[in-house]
Amino acid sequence: MKGLLFLQFWLIAGDIYELRQAKRLFPILLGFSLGGGLAASIAASILPRWIVTEDLLLTAAILLFLGLLPIQTVSRLYRERLRPAPIRTKFRLRDGLRRLRSDLSVALSSSLLRNLSLCFLLFGLLAQVMDYLMGKAASLHFVDPSGNVDPQSLTAFYAVLNGAVIGIGALTQFLVANRFISSVGVTRGQLAGPLTFLMAFSAIGIALLSSGNQLGAVFFFTVLAGRAVQKVIRISIYRSSTDLIFNPIPSERRGRAKAFKETVIEPTGALAGGLFLIVSGTFGLGVLISVSLVLSAVFLIWSLK
Repeated sequence: MKGLLFLQFWLIAGDIYELRQAKRLFPILLGFSLGGGLAASIAASILPRWIVTEDLLLTAAILLFLGLLPIQTVSRLYRERLRPAPIRTKFRLRDGLRRLRSDLSVALSSSLLRNLSLCFLLFGLLAQVMDYLMGKAASLHFVDPSGNVDPQSLTAFYAVLNGAVIGIGALTQFLVANRFISSVGVTRGQLAGPLTFLMAFSAIGIALLSSGNQLGAVFFFTVLAGRAVQKVIRISIYRSSTDLIFNPIPSERRGRAKAFKETVIEPTGALAGGLFLIVSGTFGLGVLISVSLVLSAVFLIWSLK
């Protein structure tokens, strides 16, 4: 859904606006995105006081329905102008697979694009591990007097966490990211991602060892700090430097490479992270963190390439 929506949005923007105008959409779009995420996080932290957590899913359904209104407006305004040429041949699966192979060859056609693809796969994998550790630590921290997970407190915690991360990420993006990348260079900005993973997993491992493998308050707050910093860096410095690396690539190859990254590489990384968690679950938390540290080091080495 995200891939289709983003791809369609930028295709329409490319048809309606010239390049100079389209570039101005980035800060506007980011501002509305962060503002919406912050508002939703605040609402989600307050609503569980009056609404059962599971019923918040109905709120999501209502918001998705309301999202149809601006889409219908755009469709009505630009339907004739942007109507595609009629497709005279029937859709065949082998044609789609041929185009997918073509996109794969473009996305892996140079050392730069191959390295970026592997970096994003490792990023997606390690982000899954970090999310798992955050969920495990939070579910053990927010319990009721009987020792069971308290869903209302857990929902409010995640809402506050997301709101804080989005707010700090916005400030980092506007006040720090551009200056940081300008001072250290675009490619060195890519090192922010693997370094945050390496430091986070190192701190979590030290916290686990120092507490005698007890998943108490020290473990929770260490995971919380690591997850928050990693998320802030991801939505600010790391994302900005990645977009700038793609910019010099010719437009046709750039679009196909970025589409392949967002619709194939990133989901594959998330899938690999899920499989990694399933396998590592049989060995214990110490092994999971140790292997994650090794993968973080590999991520850093590959980013240096």
